[in-house]
Amino acid sequence: MLQRAFLLSIALVLFFGILTSARITKASSSSSIVKSINNVAFAAGAASDTPAPPPSPAPVGFQNPILNKVLAETRNAYSHGEKPIVIFDLEGTLFDNRSRILQILREYSDAELKKARPQFAQFVSYLTVAQVKYMVADTLRGVGITEEAVLNNAAIFWSQRFFTDEYLKYDTPETSAIRYVRDLYSSGARIVYLTNRDAQRQLVGTARQLRDHGLPIGILNAELLMRPTAQTQDGTFKQQATTY
Repeated sequence: MLQRAFLLSIALVLFFGILTSARITKASSSSSIVKSINNVAFAAGAASDTPAPPPSPAPVGFQNPILNKVLAETRNAYSHGEKPIVIFDLEGTLFDNRSRILQILREYSDAELKKARPQFAQFVSYLTVAQVKYMVADTLRGVGITEEAVLNNAAIFWSQRFFTDEYLKYDTPETSAIRYVRDLYSSGARIVYLTNRDAQRQLVGTARQLRDHGLPIGILNAELLMRPTAQTQDGTFKQQATTY
């Protein structure tokens, strides 16, 4: 039984150069450890086969000491009969969605720009994943496209595709992050995926994506929490979910 509660917040710049934050909470009232790691990219090797439930395997080292600490505390908690919970976001954490955005922009270019704005289409053809930002307008402005009508049409085109099952296949898995989730799961953690995606449009694709990349899903001690509908406010949903 844990005797006190504490909250540790740390900003990290990890191997992939993404500014991240990690939050670790220990709650004595529930005899559990809740660790929330949002927007974290991990520096380690590639994922292996889907892990079996506990007991845990031999320790695996990660380049970041915080990740090693969470893993060690998970194993220790499980060995003492506690039920550690680890919460992960999906976008920018387990999957890089920039390649999804880039695919949509290329389709937009082919559908609307090649004939009407051939110069803009050429700009889009030069885009790389590294240049992609979450906001479509910011990405296009970065390559010199500033015409408001084009930016607005691109945003509409993007919104009709980004939040669908079909386009999740273009995401790039963060293999080191996936390996970390699997190590936590096989060490006794209950894995919760907490995402801004909504079940109405992306439940089937998200479950398939997790399964296809070897992440625990649809089995004991693995849960997927999504917004019920597209209209559900993100902040409200995640606040409610963390007290679930």
